[in-house]
Amino acid sequence: MNSKAPVVIGFVFISYLMFVGITMFFHEPTLEDMDWEDRQSHNQQSLTLLNLGQSIDSVRQSLGGADFSEAKTSGEKNLLVLFYRTHHKKGDGKTTKVVNT
Repeated sequence: MNSKAPVVIGFVFISYLMFVGITMFFHEPTLEDMDWEDRQSHNQQSLTLLNLGQSIDSVRQSLGGADFSEAKTSGEKNLLVLFYRTHHKKGDGKTTKVVNT
């Protein structure tokens, strides 16, 4: 009596390996899925592609949500300043804003 169990197990295992391989090859993580190191590298690269006068929507599409933002008034203009992490300073598990004094 030949058992089909090794064939079935082998088929399931190969199918699983193919699924994992295809998923890893084609899946691109969203900005929210990236760990802090990948996100920081992405921010550094994306910032070099920004242009003055670019819409806030296109900036957010490239860089995702800001780590911090501040609203300011300069003369008659209202400004929204977006802060994105680009340099790791302290490994405390948080993104903190460094204030230069």
